[in-house]
Amino acid sequence: MLQKSQSLTAKQWEQEYQGENPHWANDMNPSKFAQEFVQFLQEHKVEKILEIGCGNGRDSIFFANSGFNVVAIDVAPSAIELAEGNIKKAHVFVDTRVGNANDLSFPSNDFDAVFSLSVLHSSNLQKSLPEIYRVLGRDKYAFTYIYGNTQFADQTIKEIISVDNYVNLLKSVGFKILDFYTEEEEDFDEYGEKHKLLICTLQKGDRRDKDGFMHLA
Repeated sequence: MLQKSQSLTAKQWEQEYQGENPHWANDMNPSKFAQEFVQFLQEHKVEKILEIGCGNGRDSIFFANSGFNVVAIDVAPSAIELAEGNIKKAHVFVDTRVGNANDLSFPSNDFDAVFSLSVLHSSNLQKSLPEIYRVLGRDKYAFTYIYGNTQFADQTIKEIISVDNYVNLLKSVGFKILDFYTEEEEDFDEYGEKHKLLICTLQKGDRRDKDGFMHLA
């Protein structure tokens, strides 16, 4: 069984959906983070949302039921197939596509918000975060939930990215950090892992080169 926290290829993610669905694909209740983000988005009059790593589609369905225009991508074709079946049962419309966070196939400034739950730590953050920045409209919003480290059952710990390095990376890309907090999982999952979670709400700001000139994507 793969480690969820390692960098996974599209083929490896696809393998996770072969046979019995992975545990994260069984719960159809919207995540608490999607529910909190919806409240934020409604307050800020957001219309179009991109979910990166939609899995079984539960949060995309929730966003659509909340009145948003939703595009959902996942790197695993089987995940998209599963999501499409659930979306059909829910009688909502979500634009679903196979896609990779490291190379988003959307125009710049195309979305009012990006939501990604428990996915980006397995991407190349040096690529995926700038891509999220690029596809967001000016001053628009992103919610990211990643693993900062992984603790295994033998008590060894593998750091994925430290808080300081993640914050510095977000700022270097051009994001304003509106909210940032960490959580420690208490129980080991089916992979024999538990994680330090880095959770933040972001706003697309501006980028300045070394001479101080501003560049808007």
